[in-house]
Amino acid sequence: MQMGYKHWLTVSGIIFTVLAGSIAVFNFQCDSLGIFSQKSSSSIVKNLLEGKYVSQNKIAVNRVEKIYKEYIRKQKIDVLAIGSSRTMLLRKEFIDIGDANYLNATTGTAKLDHYARVISYFNKEDTPFPKAVIIGIDPWVFDGKISIARFKQLLDDSSIETGKFNALFNYEITKENAKSCMNRHLNSSEQLITASDLEKLYAHKIKHMAVGPNGEVYYPYAKFHRRDAKSVESKVNQSIAQCKQNSEQSKCLHYKALHNFKTMKYFLEYLKQKNVKVIVFFAPFHPLFYDYIVESGNFKQYQKEILRFFRKNGVQTYGSYDPYELGLRSEDFYDKNHPREHVYKKIFRNMHIL
Repeated sequence: MQMGYKHWLTVSGIIFTVLAGSIAVFNFQCDSLGIFSQKSSSSIVKNLLEGKYVSQNKIAVNRVEKIYKEYIRKQKIDVLAIGSSRTMLLRKEFIDIGDANYLNATTGTAKLDHYARVISYFNKEDTPFPKAVIIGIDPWVFDGKISIARFKQLLDDSSIETGKFNALFNYEITKENAKSCMNRHLNSSEQLITASDLEKLYAHKIKHMAVGPNGEVYYPYAKFHRRDAKSVESKVNQSIAQCKQNSEQSKCLHYKALHNFKTMKYFLEYLKQKNVKVIVFFAPFHPLFYDYIVESGNFKQYQKEILRFFRKNGVQTYGSYDPYELGLRSEDFYDKNHPREHVYKKIFRNMHIL
């Protein structure tokens, strides 16, 4: 009886080890998010540093690890922009920095952990810190909690290897890799598209996101060229309806309280100690969505708290969550969260960063 139980345990252990090992090998080999290998990003970074625009399926996924890390290692950065997709359209030509090197290292729904991860690359690669950092601040930066101790860990880059090990067995990453590898097989002819300027890139009618020479991200051809304000308003109203059904989503901005002010203060002081000039940028929301978050919660109060915090800490702020303050209308937006390029140009006009 006891021998049978031991045999069962041994066989189960072997099966588990084989399965776990197979999943780990599969995730390491497929690596659709570029977590373990930089091979897929080398040609992308090379093209960017040569001044080209690039587009490819999934190019914007995990672009911090896949693209910006190597970019920072290879190119001295004078001005760095960090933040969410609401800062990704901030181009070099919109800010007055002359011939200085600029990198827009933004990602998805960025929070404090994103800021720390990008800055950690300057520590890890022993690269000079930028002279100025433009931080795109969204309200969700103050939703949820991140301790100063955890933030310091990320700044020191001490938890990345552990994160890579865990990623070998992560269910969501395994799903993404399976989907990506299947698409790769079905669309094996889909190559990296490059062009010397944005107009030439859009001549290809690109279906995927694109990245510019300074890391800034561009929408696919169809979304970039959509100018119908009514269709935008329709999508915004759909988003509002979804928020009414489930207001717990971070991007619906229905927060019971704001957090992370102490951690943000630590981050600002950290950058100042490195002699980095800090500029904070607030991207506006679509007028319909702004009306909704003001009428349905405490957003106006939270907006004041966030602005007061940065002013109290002596940080320059530009822009506003309030579209009316900037004289914006529906046609100035792609959707509820993302203003069009000319809005960034308007906000940063006549600003001298360096």
